[in-house]
Amino acid sequence: MNQFKMLRAMVYVLIGLGWLTLIFGLVLAIASFINNSWTTQLHLPLILHSPTVTGFAVLAVSGILSIVWLASAEMIILCIESYNDLKKIREIFSKK
Repeated sequence: MNQFKMLRAMVYVLIGLGWLTLIFGLVLAIASFINNSWTTQLHLPLILHSPTVTGFAVLAVSGILSIVWLASAEMIILCIESYNDLKKIREIFSKK
């Protein structure tokens, strides 16, 4: 189980990035919906000169990015588990 320490650490980092991206995207989108001055202070360009459209765009992009981060973490987990399963299968066939 302790064989892939760096990959497991990378999984935790990617999961953290995914959730942080989603949370900060939600906060920024809500800030854009409520008050336009926050988005101008962060130098976020307004899409179509509308804070509402900008909020929806930030919400969509942060959702897509968080899905990408979390899917990358799941892919690494899948690779680790498939390696362990193949190792067990190799042991079963080597006994015969």
